[in-house]
Formats: sequence, structure tokens, C-alpha cells
Amino acid sequence: MELSSNYLSALKHASNDDLLSFDSFKLLIKTIFDSFIINSKLGKLNPRLDPKILEQINKSEAELKEITAAFYTLLAELARHDVDVNSASTFLEDHGFSNEKIKIFTELYQEKLQIIRLFLSSSTSSFPHIVDVSWRLDYCIKENNLERINEPIYLIELKLEVPGQSNLTSLKFSCTVEQLQDLVFKLKEASKSVEKLAQIS
Repeated sequence: MELSSNYLSALKHASNDDLLSFDSFKLLIKTIFDSFIINSKLGKLNPRLDPKILEQINKSEAELKEITAAFYTLLAELARHDVDVNSASTFLEDHGFSNEKIKIFTELYQEKLQIIRLFLSSSTSSFPHIVDVSWRLDYCIKENNLERINEPIYLIELKLEVPGQSNLTSLKFSCTVEQLQDLVFKLKEASKSVEKLAQIS
């Protein structure tokens, strides 16, 4: 699990009791965790902090934005990597957090982890997956304008599994032999690129 240097710096700032008191930390962390519950009902994350909370925490808005963004990113990474409470506690300890701050964070993390995972899985954007292909070869003799064509036409139907939908959708299109060959060539190129990336990592 890796975080950018900006986020690590913001977490370091949050770990320092002189810069962010325990009471302010507790209020901020509770607000961040609660936002997943509120926003899971809305379907999108709105990391903007309530102005009333800003008034209670003695920090500039810019500093609070950095700290908030760092914790949202940390929570997303912890949930994505399926990090348990002990490992999360160790991570915070390694980054200078006091036992009191770790305790409040891990208690909320354990309590809200399933909601965070559910929210993140429903809010991530992903493309439809092709699960089946069917095709038919037709022979086109004429077009509407009565010109003779005399060439084969492929009618292709892709069955797609769209994330968040229970039913399959279909995408239909027609193409000439040359267009189909071009499509197959580009798909092979894409497949080779994926294989190369897999070998590197």
C-alpha cells in the first residue's frame, strides 16, 4: 500500500498532537467515517466538510482539506487491500500516531469497514465486460440507392455484462470483411500489450 508524499505529510501533520489535538482529530475522523454512510445513500462521495466542523477545529481550510483527502485515500487503500485492524493500527503507529488516535481510528474502521467497501465497490466506474459474441455472415447485393454492392457483411452482436445491472445488454453492429480484419488486428495488439504489462509486473 503506497500513498503519495503529500498525503503522508498530511498524515504526519494529523499525528502531531501539537498541530491537531485529540478532540479535533476525533471530530474530524468521525466526520470522515460518517460521510461514507451519508454518501452511500446519495451514491457519490462529497468530501466537503461541514462549516460548523471547520469552526470547531482550529486549522485552516486548506490544511483540513489536505488531511481529509489523505484520510479518504488511506481508507480507500486500506479497504482495497483488505487490511485488517491490526495492520491498520501498525501503519498509523509507524507514522507517529498516538495510542489514543489509533484507538479511535481503528474502532471506527472496524465498525464502518463493510460500509466503506460497499460504497467503494458501488461508486467505482468500470467498463462493461464482453461475456459472449455471436455473428452472422450476410451477403449484401444492393443498397437503398439501388447500386450493386455484392460483398459479404458481418452482423456481430456482443453480449455485455454492465456493472450494477443484473441483465445482460447487447451491442449490435455490422462491418465489412476489411473492417472486421481491422478490428481483430487491433484486439490482438491490445492483447499483446496486456501480456507485456503482465510480464513487467
